[in-house]
Amino acid sequence: MKLKTGYQQFKHVLTNLKKMLAQAWQMDKKVTTGYFLTAMLGALTPLILSLTLKYLIDYLISSQNLNITTSIPIIIIVILAVRYALFLGESVIQYGLNRIYFDYLFRYKLQNFLNAKFYRKLSTLDIPHLEDPNTQNLISKVRDTVSWRPPDRAACTDRVRVRSAPAYARNDG
Repeated sequence: MKLKTGYQQFKHVLTNLKKMLAQAWQMDKKVTTGYFLTAMLGALTPLILSLTLKYLIDYLISSQNLNITTSIPIIIIVILAVRYALFLGESVIQYGLNRIYFDYLFRYKLQNFLNAKFYRKLSTLDIPHLEDPNTQNLISKVRDTVSWRPPDRAACTDRVRVRSAPAYARNDG
């Protein structure tokens, strides 16, 4: 019995995920693609980093066996330079593009899309539905839930606060 309910819950989660991704795709194809591509690249970058360093080290060790003159400090410098270059690429993709730009853009565009969809449906309701107290309770619950903005992780960093301080000063005047 538990296995069947677990399967049904899993199926329900997959159905909701499919609907959510369909709405995100309907909202903006470019932002959705960019968000998931940068997330995928950010997740694969540590693996690519490990494999690249493995093959680089293997190549440098095998080149010593081929009597190519390279010294140990040069090998270490090359390995560290490649590692830090790849790490910089990972940071730009994962934090610069995905977590700051696409995450912010995706979340707020999706939130605005859901708000517009809710209010479009609300505007098509008839007067008798709007006068019904049960419908009013449902509308207020949905309005509170739909209008909720996800917390902005980027605004919690000192760097963003310092950068946005002049913007707040202009709004106060």
